Amino acid sequence: MKRKRYGHTKLGIMTFLLLSIMFTHCTSDKTENIVLENGNFRYEMDHTGKNLHFIDKESNTDYLYTDTVSYCASVKQNGKEFKVSSVTLKGDLMKLEFSDAGVTAEVKISKTKDRINFKVASINGQAESMTFVNVPLKLEGMPYESFAACVLAMNLY
Repeated sequence: MKRKRYGHTKLGIMTFLLLSIMFTHCTSDKTENIVLENGNFRYEMDHTGKNLHFIDKESNTDYLYTDTVSYCASVKQNGKEFKVSSVTLKGDLMKLEFSDAGVTAEVKISKTKDRINFKVASINGQAESMTFVNVPLKLEGMPYESFAACVLAMNLY
C-alpha cells in the first residue's frame, strides 16, 4: 500500500515539474535562455540569439558545433550581414531584433512530436534577406550517423 501511495505522490510531483517546465518554456525574458524542443531534440539559445545547445534527446548528445560562436539569425542589408541582437519568446511568437540594421522580425512557432515549424509572421525595416534557425552542427549528414536534423523551406522562396 505504501508503495502505491509513493507512486501517486511521485506521479503528482512529476506532473507538477512537467507543467512547470512547460510554462517556463512558453515565455522568456532577458535573463532566461530560449528553448525550442520536441520529442527528438532540444535547441537552446540565449537572449542575444547566441546558439548554446542542440541536443539529441535519445542519446543526450549536444551536436552544436562550438569551435566558433554562432547566432540563430541574421539579416542582409545593402550586401552586409547583421547578426541578431535580441531574441524573445512569448507563447508561440518569437521576436528577433537586429538593432544594428534597424530590423525586427516575428516568427510564429508551432510544435509537433517530431518537428517544429517556423513561419515568418512579419518583418519591419529594410532587409534583402533573413536567415534563421542558423545552427551549425557537428554532424556530416551521412546515413551512418545515429541522429539527423535539417531545415526545409515550406515554399519555393
